[in-house]
Amino acid sequence: MLTENEILEQIGRATPIGIAIVLFSNAICFIVGSYFASTATAFSSISVPTIALAILGIADIGAGFAVKKAMLKPVLISPNPVDKILLASIMRKITLTISVICAMPPIYGLIAVFLGAQKEHLAAFLIISLTGYMGLRLRPRDFRSILNK
Repeated sequence: MLTENEILEQIGRATPIGIAIVLFSNAICFIVGSYFASTATAFSSISVPTIALAILGIADIGAGFAVKKAMLKPVLISPNPVDKILLASIMRKITLTISVICAMPPIYGLIAVFLGAQKEHLAAFLIISLTGYMGLRLRPRDFRSILNK
């Protein structure tokens, strides 16, 4: 039987990996995007492709919630108690999946920059990514039903 401290320990081990992936992808996309971003001095309106890519980025984060729930479901409904090694493995897989999902909006922002968007538009994609990771990351409340087994 797992304790809350063991679950917190496993979350603490998995989360830095996810944060590193998301921050690294954001940093690379921002550096590359800043280099290629248009340098228009006047305010330019947001183009239709940029809006479409932003909606796609938000939809990716929304899909991440469904993916996370689907990946957690076998663990949460399992009639057998989950051991520490299995839980650590599942948490790493979920964290990696969530991180990759949250790394996509900056790539969409980079595509928008290549299509003519400015750095400020790219920053919006970075915010979508970071906010999405904060919403999707693993938390102890995700594993409450395991504690009752």
